[in-house]
Amino acid sequence: NCPRVAFKCFAEEVKVLIKELEVNGQKVPGKVGHMLQTLAREFPDQQRLACQCELLQEKNATEFLSELLRTVEMMNTEFCNKVLSPPDRKCFQMGPAGRTGPLRCKNQHKCS
Repeated sequence: NCPRVAFKCFAEEVKVLIKELEVNGQKVPGKVGHMLQTLAREFPDQQRLACQCELLQEKNATEFLSELLRTVEMMNTEFCNKVLSPPDRKCFQMGPAGRTGPLRCKNQHKCS
Protein backbone atom coordinates (compact mmCIF):
# COMPACT_ATOMS: atom_id res chain seq x y z
CA ASN A 1 0.00 0.00 0.00
CA CYS A 2 2.94 2.32 0.45
CA PRO A 3 5.26 1.92 -2.54
CA ARG A 4 6.90 5.33 -2.22
CA VAL A 5 7.66 4.86 1.46
CA ALA A 6 8.73 1.24 0.94
CA PHE A 7 11.32 2.21 -1.68
CA LYS A 8 12.55 5.11 0.45
CA CYS A 9 12.95 2.73 3.40
CA PHE A 10 14.80 0.19 1.28
CA ALA A 11 17.03 2.97 -0.09
CA GLU A 12 17.98 4.05 3.42
CA GLU A 13 18.67 0.47 4.47
CA VAL A 14 20.77 -0.13 1.34
CA LYS A 15 22.92 2.89 2.30
CA VAL A 16 23.50 1.34 5.74
CA LEU A 17 24.31 -2.05 4.20
CA ILE A 18 26.80 -0.46 1.78
CA LYS A 19 28.54 1.37 4.64
CA GLU A 20 28.79 -1.87 6.62
CA LEU A 21 30.29 -3.69 3.63
CA GLU A 22 32.79 -0.88 3.04
CA VAL A 23 33.85 -0.99 6.69
CA ASN A 24 34.63 -4.68 6.12
CA GLY A 25 36.78 -3.84 3.09
CA GLN A 26 34.30 -4.73 0.36
CA LYS A 27 33.72 -2.38 -2.55
CA VAL A 28 30.06 -1.89 -3.46
CA PRO A 29 28.52 0.32 -6.14
CA GLY A 30 26.62 3.09 -4.36
CA LYS A 31 24.06 3.69 -7.09
CA VAL A 32 21.47 1.25 -5.76
CA GLY A 33 20.25 3.51 -2.96
CA HIS A 34 20.01 6.46 -5.34
CA MET A 35 18.11 4.39 -7.90
CA LEU A 36 15.60 3.27 -5.25
CA GLN A 37 15.07 6.89 -4.16
CA THR A 38 14.50 7.87 -7.79
CA LEU A 39 12.06 5.00 -8.26
CA ALA A 40 10.22 6.00 -5.07
CA ARG A 41 9.47 9.43 -6.54
CA GLU A 42 7.61 7.78 -9.43
CA PHE A 43 4.91 6.42 -7.12
CA PRO A 44 2.05 8.49 -5.69
CA ASP A 45 2.72 9.99 -2.27
CA GLN A 46 0.58 8.10 0.23
CA GLN A 47 1.94 9.56 3.45
CA ARG A 48 -1.61 9.98 4.69
CA LEU A 49 -1.65 6.19 5.14
CA ALA A 50 0.97 6.59 7.88
CA CYS A 51 3.42 4.11 6.35
CA GLN A 52 6.58 3.78 8.43
CA CYS A 53 9.95 2.19 7.81
CA GLU A 54 10.48 1.20 11.42
CA LEU A 55 7.65 -1.31 11.26
CA LEU A 56 9.92 -3.65 9.31
CA GLN A 57 11.80 -6.30 11.25
CA GLU A 58 15.61 -6.10 11.14
CA LYS A 59 17.09 -8.96 9.08
CA ASN A 60 20.50 -10.11 7.88
CA ALA A 61 21.77 -8.83 4.52
CA THR A 62 20.72 -11.91 2.54
CA GLU A 63 17.17 -11.82 3.88
CA PHE A 64 17.01 -8.05 3.40
CA LEU A 65 18.08 -8.28 -0.25
CA SER A 66 15.63 -11.14 -0.87
CA GLU A 67 12.84 -9.05 0.64
CA LEU A 68 13.90 -6.08 -1.50
CA LEU A 69 13.74 -8.27 -4.62
CA ARG A 70 10.29 -9.61 -3.66
CA THR A 71 9.06 -6.07 -3.02
CA VAL A 72 10.39 -4.77 -6.34
CA GLU A 73 8.77 -7.68 -8.18
CA MET A 74 5.46 -7.11 -6.39
CA MET A 75 5.56 -3.37 -7.12
CA ASN A 76 6.41 -4.16 -10.73
CA THR A 77 3.41 -6.44 -11.08
CA GLU A 78 1.01 -4.10 -9.31
CA PHE A 79 2.12 -0.75 -10.70
CA CYS A 80 3.74 -1.44 -14.08
CA ASN A 81 0.79 -0.21 -16.11
CA LYS A 82 0.25 2.86 -13.95
CA VAL A 83 3.81 4.00 -13.36
CA LEU A 84 6.55 2.10 -15.15
CA SER A 85 5.36 1.68 -18.71
CA PRO A 86 5.09 5.08 -20.40
CA PRO A 87 6.31 4.79 -23.99
CA ASP A 88 9.31 7.01 -23.28
CA ARG A 89 10.70 4.80 -20.49
CA LYS A 90 12.63 1.51 -20.59
CA CYS A 91 11.62 -1.06 -17.99
CA PHE A 92 13.92 -3.89 -16.98
CA GLN A 93 13.96 -6.50 -14.28
CA MET A 94 16.93 -8.17 -12.67
CA GLY A 95 17.10 -11.87 -13.42
CA PRO A 96 19.29 -14.72 -12.20
CA ALA A 97 23.00 -13.96 -11.97
CA GLY A 98 22.37 -10.25 -12.46
CA ARG A 99 21.07 -10.55 -16.02
CA THR A 100 18.44 -8.05 -17.09
CA GLY A 101 15.53 -8.52 -19.43
CA PRO A 102 12.36 -6.79 -20.51
CA LEU A 103 9.90 -6.14 -17.76
CA ARG A 104 6.69 -8.13 -18.15
CA CYS A 105 3.65 -6.33 -16.85
CA LYS A 106 0.64 -7.87 -15.16
CA ASN A 107 -1.39 -7.57 -18.36
CA GLN A 108 1.31 -9.50 -20.29
CA HIS A 109 2.28 -6.45 -22.37
CA LYS A 110 5.98 -5.70 -22.50
CA CYS A 111 7.25 -2.35 -21.35
CA SER A 112 9.14 -0.74 -24.20
